[in-house]
Amino acid sequence: MRATGIVPALHDAPLRDRDGTRVGYVEDLLADARTNRPAWLVVCLDDGRRTVVPARGCRPTPAGTRAPHPAGHLTGCPATLAGAALEREAMADACRHYGVLLPSAGPFVAVRAAAAGASGPQSAAA
Repeated sequence: MRATGIVPALHDAPLRDRDGTRVGYVEDLLADARTNRPAWLVVCLDDGRRTVVPARGCRPTPAGTRAPHPAGHLTGCPATLAGAALEREAMADACRHYGVLLPSAGPFVAVRAAAAGASGPQSAAA
């Protein structure tokens, strides 16, 4: 997969809340496999837990990627990822938490894994 428009500096960038407080780092990006549009950021929180943040509203800054949510909201997301895929149940939990509609699009593809040519399950059906 060729993910057009993906800025490589997004990967491993610090993730900051709306006030600029660091809460973790961006591990990967989940893009809609049909449109290649960014859908979710896969983040590793400072406590070691992996979760997701909606890509919409996030923006790059010189200090890292800034999400439009307070730190407690980012760290309080109930979706925890064990592997590369965002499973349907975890996606539903994240959508409820962030107040976004459960997407009818999908599957989502982990951009870093796809760019590296990794094999195995890298997507989640919507």
